[in-house]
Amino acid sequence: AITNGRNGKGCVVVFSAGNKNKSHVEYPSGRDGVIAVGSINYCGYRAGTSDVSNIPYCNGNWYGDNQASSYGEKLSIVAPGSHIYTLDINNDYFTNFCGTSSAAPHVSGVAALMLSANPNLTTNQVKAIIEQTAQKIHYNTSYIYTYGPSLHPNGEWNNEVGYGLIDAHKAVMEAYFYNHAIEGDYNISSCNEYTYSLSSTIPNGTSLTWEISNNMEIVSGQGTSNIVVRPIGNGGGWIKAKLEHENNIVTKSKNVLISPGASTYYNNYTTNGTITFTSDLVIAGTFTISNGSIVTISSTAYCSPSTRIVICPGGKLIVDGGTFTNLCPDKM
Repeated sequence: AITNGRNGKGCVVVFSAGNKNKSHVEYPSGRDGVIAVGSINYCGYRAGTSDVSNIPYCNGNWYGDNQASSYGEKLSIVAPGSHIYTLDINNDYFTNFCGTSSAAPHVSGVAALMLSANPNLTTNQVKAIIEQTAQKIHYNTSYIYTYGPSLHPNGEWNNEVGYGLIDAHKAVMEAYFYNHAIEGDYNISSCNEYTYSLSSTIPNGTSLTWEISNNMEIVSGQGTSNIVVRPIGNGGGWIKAKLEHENNIVTKSKNVLISPGASTYYNNYTTNGTITFTSDLVIAGTFTISNGSIVTISSTAYCSPSTRIVICPGGKLIVDGGTFTNLCPDKM
């Protein structure tokens, strides 16, 4: 099913980790490709553990005496598993469904929502998104999360709670935007303008904010699906599209390589104290010399088309053997 289901995309298989407090998840949740789900209690700790017995009502009436959610290196995720409200096999309302069997359905439901948002995801992609978007409960206090890419490639992981607590909203958001990518050139050069765009439509209710590395400047398009940028420096750079929906953010990134250009650049920069520039630099955006700051230019300062120099009262600009010139003469 994991390999051949859904016409080759694979069926998403979710299993409970077990309730016997073992240091390994119980069969078949440890099989490759399976999402192994542990249980947490009201307070966000591994359900059934004694280290929270001094906190009233934390565990509630869990699975049984000397029982706790099993854990170990195959554990993917945790979900609520104490006093879960549900219907029993007689269709009666039941208020005390406990154990990892009550935790796993939360994850199954989230996986179903993800596939409704993006039916083209493979089972491995669903599993990775669930693990990557998990909340790190009791981060580096009760539970220490560490990187171990050979066994746990999807972020920081803990032996007792896996990647953390399932986060339905983040997982569904990431699933929806999974196939969105930033399209545009990788190799770019200073002073020219380049357009980058998202490969898919942005849904209603979602805001978009573009961010770029300091060796570029935004010419136009902020907040829209297409942005125009102008490189002002050299070397590696990046462009990010931050998609926000109901306080959850999904970020898409693209790296670029810029050549040529100055290696020192100041983009929307505010000075403090005394600064002397003795090597060539690029100034873009607003270059603000603050109160009490003394800036001396003893080299060539290349100004982009967007450059604006603001000298605040009490600030001072000295040109001593240096000069200001156009970074992009044909663009001024």
